[in-house]
Amino acid sequence: MTQSVGPVPTRDFVNLTFLAEKDEMLDLQVIDLQGSVVIRKPFDAKIGSNDLEVNLTEMESGIYYLRLRGATSQLDYKLVKM
Repeated sequence: MTQSVGPVPTRDFVNLTFLAEKDEMLDLQVIDLQGSVVIRKPFDAKIGSNDLEVNLTEMESGIYYLRLRGATSQLDYKLVKM
């Protein structure tokens, strides 16, 4: 998978764009610095370009990690919520 995440830092939403090599059910997680999953969202990725918007408005300011996990791959991104 190739990808982009933005905007970082953010106040409300972050957009994730990625290319999937195959149709696959993915698990999106936002994880705080203590390792707790604060958002979990399944996503049905289709082969080709995929866009996903994650709403962070209810979260406190801080540093988080966004994880996108499939059966054979995992992507991790550092997020800053202002």
